[in-house]
Amino acid sequence: MNLDKILSLQKGDILIRHGKNKDIAKAFQTHVAVLAQATPKRLPTIFDLVRSLGLSKRTLPCELSVEGAFTDVWSAYRLNDEVIAAKAASIGHIWVCMHDSGTYAESFGQTSVKGVYSVSSTVSSFLGSSSFGPKAMLYAEYLCSQCADKPPTELQPGASGWFAGTICTYVPIALYQAACRSIALVNAYMAIDARRSLPRNLVNYLNGNPHWQFLGTF
Repeated sequence: MNLDKILSLQKGDILIRHGKNKDIAKAFQTHVAVLAQATPKRLPTIFDLVRSLGLSKRTLPCELSVEGAFTDVWSAYRLNDEVIAAKAASIGHIWVCMHDSGTYAESFGQTSVKGVYSVSSTVSSFLGSSSFGPKAMLYAEYLCSQCADKPPTELQPGASGWFAGTICTYVPIALYQAACRSIALVNAYMAIDARRSLPRNLVNYLNGNPHWQFLGTF
């Protein structure tokens, strides 16, 4: 793992965790996060959504295997608009750290909102389409107009039912759509369905969008 690359990450960068030597555009076992905060000489923090923790802000996980080698790696993407990237990170702090149901674990330095991960949405995302159709655009308009200063309904405990879409991919897409504040910018930067996208759908979108730069793997 390249510590220099980790320390060069900036808030708002989108991170994809995957197995070594795996094609992230095709891999099934992947995880998506957004860089929340970068601190000199320390591991950065991320926003992500996992079944066990729910929506959380935590230190970038870099676990070791029994053999002492890193079993997974992270790949990173960066938007060429620093203002929107910083706004996405700021909104993430509101959604997680100012959430009415958020809890802080001081021993881990971690804030989490449990009960918002939708297991069933993994199935609906796999069977559905991530294209930016009328329903996806309507939802993006909701995020733009109503969710810059409060979390969306789907991130309230108990709201993550069938088709809520709240799997790991939801976080970066929804944060950036809320940060854009207009459909014109959403069309430019994040025109993908927040509730029907798997990690590989997001990777393919970022790879094909000239506003996003692939930073490499670490």
